[in-house]
Amino acid sequence: MIQKISIIACGWLGLPLAEFLVQKGYKVKGSTTTASKLKAIQSKGIQANLIQLGANFNGEWQDFLDCDLLIVCIPPSASKENPELPLKQIIAEAKEKKVSRVLYTSATSVYPSNNSIVKESDATYIKSPHSGVEMLALEELFTKSQGFKTSILRLAGLFGGDRLPGKYLAGKKDLPNGNQPVNMIHLEDCIDIIHALIQKDLFPEIMNACSDIHPSREEFYTVMAEKNGWPLPHFSAEKSKPHKIVSNEKLKKLLNYRFVYANPLDAL
Repeated sequence: MIQKISIIACGWLGLPLAEFLVQKGYKVKGSTTTASKLKAIQSKGIQANLIQLGANFNGEWQDFLDCDLLIVCIPPSASKENPELPLKQIIAEAKEKKVSRVLYTSATSVYPSNNSIVKESDATYIKSPHSGVEMLALEELFTKSQGFKTSILRLAGLFGGDRLPGKYLAGKKDLPNGNQPVNMIHLEDCIDIIHALIQKDLFPEIMNACSDIHPSREEFYTVMAEKNGWPLPHFSAEKSKPHKIVSNEKLKKLLNYRFVYANPLDAL
């Protein structure tokens, strides 16, 4: 049974996830690289630990990894020069402290854009257009490690909370790929899905987390601009580049999950 949970990186996902799990009765520890954030994390009922990764590797690992589940929420962009280093450090510590389960939040950038529906088995070694990192290679650092069971949650385009991905497009002209379907996942669904995975103790497993509906890029970012009072973006009529539609069927079946925002437009 999972009762004690440690979350590495209390950022956009990690902090609200930790708050939610505390409210559900779990004992939660959360890490930060910034000492000034410790009190803010503790004020939410979360045990805060100062953990440094990469070249300045340091931290209260013995206490932090006294847990039933370790959740790793580090974005690949956190260490662009050597994205594998912090993950290798985490894995080494997890093995030494005999952590039994790890959940790694990955991304749907593991899938090629081939104008088709993609499922978990379609992952390949391609560089993410956002981080420039091969996400599948990072996943395999965990999945090929011995000593603990790893589940991978591949998150689609993230939005919700203070994350407003359309802001940088506001008012721009002749934007490309307006007809391209988007693959999105809201923060609230991210948290609920992870909670469902914990409740079912679903380790090891690999699943896609993406909303049911895939509006066009033009529709999604136009509605987002309207709802936030931004200048509307304008898309060109040129033919869109190849796309992909991320399947969430496996996740819905295994977790018996119903999305809060099946259509991402409903969250705007």
